[in-house]
Formats: sequence, structure tokens, C-alpha cells
Amino acid sequence: MMVPIGLLDGFSPATMIFLGIIAVLLFGEHLPEVARSWGKKFTEFRKSIQSVQDEIRSAAFSATSELTSAMDINTPGLSSSSTSSSSGSKGRPARQSEDDYEEATAPKFVPPPAEPEA
Repeated sequence: MMVPIGLLDGFSPATMIFLGIIAVLLFGEHLPEVARSWGKKFTEFRKSIQSVQDEIRSAAFSATSELTSAMDINTPGLSSSSTSSSSGSKGRPARQSEDDYEEATAPKFVPPPAEPEA
């Protein structure tokens, strides 16, 4: 038996009527009890999904807070506000003197020698 393609497109009014007729034929007078039990199971399912989502969010939040606290390096003798304001990027300690600074070096560009013209 082939399933009509219209049933797979979504819940149109014709599909809802068809499903209602099937439900009445299958469950008859027990339909309210079946619908009530399905509703309770669906509610339990949603609660369990919500609890899993909450656990994932709390784990992600705790991991994020641990990472940010690990990245917050405070130099002894300096307050955290002066460290974060004087450093170039977050999580990098500030320089205390010019001796801590290393000059960046790169090779100089030397153009290739010109070929002699004939």
C-alpha cells in the first residue's frame, strides 16, 4: 500500500481530518484517555529535554567561566584593572619595564640584481 504524498507535505486541514478519522476508528470511545496519556508523555518528554538542555548550558557556562578565570593573569603588585587596561589584549600581562620588550625583526627586502642589457 502506498502512502499518499499529501500526507508528507505538512498538516493541512485535509490531513488533520484524515488523521482524526483514523484516530476515531482505532481508539473509539477510549480516544480521550489515549490523548490524555499521550499529552502527559509529551510533557514528560519536553521536561526531560529541558533538563538535558539546562545541564548542557550549565556545563558550558562553568567551562567558559573557568577558561576566562584561567586567562585572567594578574601580575603581583598590580591591580586587575591596571593590568587589563595597560595590556594590549585580554589575558596578556602588561610590560613592567622597557627591558621586557623585544624589538620585532624581519629580513630586509633585497631586490634581485638586474640582468645586463645586450
